[in-house]
Amino acid sequence: MTSFSFEMTQTAIIRTKLLTLSGALPFLGALALPFFPLAPFDAAHIASTYAALIIAFLSGTQWGLFLVVSGTSPVNLMIQSNLVTLAAWAGLLLLPATGTLVLDALCFAYLLFLDYRLFKSGILPLWYFSLRRLVTLIVVGALLALTGILSHSNPSL
Repeated sequence: MTSFSFEMTQTAIIRTKLLTLSGALPFLGALALPFFPLAPFDAAHIASTYAALIIAFLSGTQWGLFLVVSGTSPVNLMIQSNLVTLAAWAGLLLLPATGTLVLDALCFAYLLFLDYRLFKSGILPLWYFSLRRLVTLIVVGALLALTGILSHSNPSL
């Protein structure tokens, strides 16, 4: 059995926090677009495609983590992460813009729930879970706010 440690240097932790927080910026930028339009950029398209990309990235990190901690993980992250990624992709293909944004928000919330389970089982450290919780709140808030704005301004979305 392989032993796993989530130990990182303080520099690596700071870099992780900066990169993770900066990953929320495109969502905030998409949220600003309805108020400050820039042709040819479409807020819903930017937010939903970027969300699918980040959902796939987060799911990939959970897949990789599962390879190391499968014996102690409270959930099968390979299956769970694949389902979340496929749901986000299906949303892009099948749903209207606002439906896709809501589905993406649900995907982010579910990925945070999986991280919570990993944190509670002692696999993820507090600093990482706290960071994920903060960024997920920002992202989900931006996605849902954008959904509301777009629904109000164009009910056909």
